[in-house]
Amino acid sequence: MSHTPFFIGRVDDGRCMKQYSVSLDNSAKVITGLVLALTVSLLAFGAFKPGVVLAIVMVICYGYQPQKYTLTPNTLTVVRLFGAVSFDLNKIREVQEIAPEQMKLSLRAFAVGGLFGYYGRFVNASLGRMTWYATRRSNYVLVRMADDRRIVLTPDEPKQLVADLSRLLAA
Repeated sequence: MSHTPFFIGRVDDGRCMKQYSVSLDNSAKVITGLVLALTVSLLAFGAFKPGVVLAIVMVICYGYQPQKYTLTPNTLTVVRLFGAVSFDLNKIREVQEIAPEQMKLSLRAFAVGGLFGYYGRFVNASLGRMTWYATRRSNYVLVRMADDRRIVLTPDEPKQLVADLSRLLAA
C-alpha cells in the first residue's frame, strides 16, 4: 500500500488540501503494546488504581498523537484527536529533511518518548529547542518558523511534504 499524499478535495473555503499519512515506528509500537499489556494486567489482577491511572495516561497520549498532516495554500496542520495544531505558511521561514543521525542526541524536555509516538518539547545540541509532532524516529522534516521556533514532523513520505511545502513557500 502506498503512503503517497493524495488530493482529498477542497476545504470549506474552496482551497485545495493535501494529506500526508503517518505511522508508528517499531519502537513506538513495542512501547505502546507493552504499556497497554501492563494496563490490562493491572486492571485484570485487581490493581485498580494504578491500572486506571495508566489507562488515563494512555487515553491522553493517544489524543495528542499526530494522526496525519494536512497542507493547504495557507496552513500546515498537525491533525490530532485532542485539537489540531496549525501553522500559517506566511510564518514559515524554511523546511528541510533532517538525517536521523542529527536527531540522535535529542533529549526530551517535556515530551512523550514512544507511547503512541514522540511529541512535545525536545532539545538538541546542534538544532536547539524543538517541538516534535512525530510518530517515528526517522523521516524527520524540520520546519523553521519566522520567530525561530523549530517544528519536527515525521510523515511517511518526507520528500513529498518538503517538496509541496517548499513549492508553496516559494509562491
